[in-house]
Amino acid sequence: MALNALVALARNGVNDDRRIINAKGKRPELRNLELTAIDHFCKTVEVIDLIGNTDVKELSAAVRECADRTPGAAEPFAPTATIMPVTGRLPKKMVSDPAGYFVIFIDLLRRRLNLEHYKNNGVLTAIIEGCSAAEVYMTAIERGLLTRLDHAAYLGRELTRAEHALSSGETYAQEAAT
Repeated sequence: MALNALVALARNGVNDDRRIINAKGKRPELRNLELTAIDHFCKTVEVIDLIGNTDVKELSAAVRECADRTPGAAEPFAPTATIMPVTGRLPKKMVSDPAGYFVIFIDLLRRRLNLEHYKNNGVLTAIIEGCSAAEVYMTAIERGLLTRLDHAAYLGRELTRAEHALSSGETYAQEAAT
C-alpha cells in the first residue's frame, strides 16, 4: 500500500467496499480485512504525515513527541475470520490428460520454442512455435490441446524453463511429467 494510502486511511477510513477514501493509486482497497479490523487500526494507530519532509530537526522533534506520549497498550484485536493454510501435496500417481501429451524443445538457431502435441496413441496433432512461453501455452489452451489443470501447470512450468534456456543459451531437456 502506498504511503499516501496509509495517511488517507488514518484520516478518512474506508467506504463500504473497503476502498480507502481519497487515497491515490490504482487499487487502494483492503479487501482481505474485516471492517472491524480496519476500524480497530484507525482507532489505535496514530499516523503522522511527514511524507516528503527531509528536515532532520523537524523529523527528530516529531519522533521525540511521539516517544514522550505513552498512551499505553492498545486493546487487543481478535479477528473473527481466519484463512488457514493448507499443506500442498504431490499426486500419488500421474494422471494422463485425455487430450494428449506435449514434447517441448528449443531451436537455438531460430530462437524459437517448439511445442508438439500428440494424442495419447502417439499421433502428432499440432506444432506450435513461439518466442515466449506465454505465446506457446496460450495457443495450446486456445486450441483445446489440454483438459487438465495440472497438465496446464506442468506445461507452463516446462515452457518457462525452456524460455529461460533459450534466452540464456543453456541446454534444455524436458522433465518427465509427475
